[in-house]
Amino acid sequence: MPGVASRGFIGFEDSGRLIVSPVAHLPSLQKMGVETERLVTVDGFTSGQKKFLDFHRNSVLLMATR
Repeated sequence: MPGVASRGFIGFEDSGRLIVSPVAHLPSLQKMGVETERLVTVDGFTSGQKKFLDFHRNSVLLMATR
């Protein structure tokens, strides 16, 4: 999934829960292997990764209104 997250279509909460942007094209994400039909979580973010995730959620993730 190179580029999907960096373009703001997905992100992660600190808990590991996948966030899908409301402006993302779901069929395209699904073709790239991003699960959009169910809750997805990952484990084990370091404190540095959590700082990046916070930046990404607030500055990169594409939301419907800004």
